[in-house]
Amino acid sequence: MAVTVLDLKTQPHKRSYSPRSQRQELRLRQLRDELTEAEDAARGSRAWIERLESEADKWAQSSRWYAKESLSEKLQSLHKEKLLLPVYEKRVASIKAQIGELEHLSAEQAAARAKGQADFADAVLKRLAKVREIDAAVASLRRLLEQHAAISAELENLAGKIDFSNGNFDQARFRELLERLPAAMLPESQEWLPWLFGEDRENRQAYSVGPNRLSFEETLASAHVYEPHETCYLHEAEAEPQLKERRNEHGFFYAPLTAIGDIEESLKAAG
Repeated sequence: MAVTVLDLKTQPHKRSYSPRSQRQELRLRQLRDELTEAEDAARGSRAWIERLESEADKWAQSSRWYAKESLSEKLQSLHKEKLLLPVYEKRVASIKAQIGELEHLSAEQAAARAKGQADFADAVLKRLAKVREIDAAVASLRRLLEQHAAISAELENLAGKIDFSNGNFDQARFRELLERLPAAMLPESQEWLPWLFGEDRENRQAYSVGPNRLSFEETLASAHVYEPHETCYLHEAEAEPQLKERRNEHGFFYAPLTAIGDIEESLKAAG
């Protein structure tokens, strides 16, 4: 896989960061779902009140013997529904207020988030310098251990010349340490940084989200929350678990995620 080399000269405050965290984004979308349900409930309540008022008027003008009893029932239902409607409307107003707080940050809130993101990015870049130091220290230790191993081999050779029978040359633990030393750490860190900053678009593929909302590990650039049928750009490793078909609660199979390229190939084959 091609690796994006991050331009470390790019200052954190010049990068584009997500306006909300993934937790906030998921909460916002949950609130939108709740708003739809609350508005439907309020709308249904108003329609029911209108219908009850119409039926109450009809029974009030009726001369049938059971009209009085029917009118009483309608008026009781009407009274209950009129008590419920303000509750629905209050919930709608409350949800809208919560949505507004998440959608429209104050200047102070936006500035605080931007500063926090820039500070986080700055710390990440500072830490990269430590990774270089770690790699240098590991390389230095590797050289010392290799030199130690070379001298140990020389000791074994010299021991044979003097018929020295003690085979314990205090080298096993140093050999084990040399074998356990990691490879260079910097390349993987340099690959991780572009992903974190959302600067690795050329290494991502386009996918279409299936029937359900999906979220992936967030980066500084994106909360990575996607709605059904929305297009998202992911690494193969991120997308792979969601490409397998699964069965929904109704017994039908669906794919949470589909590669755009596969869709295009299917359309060409069908056409």
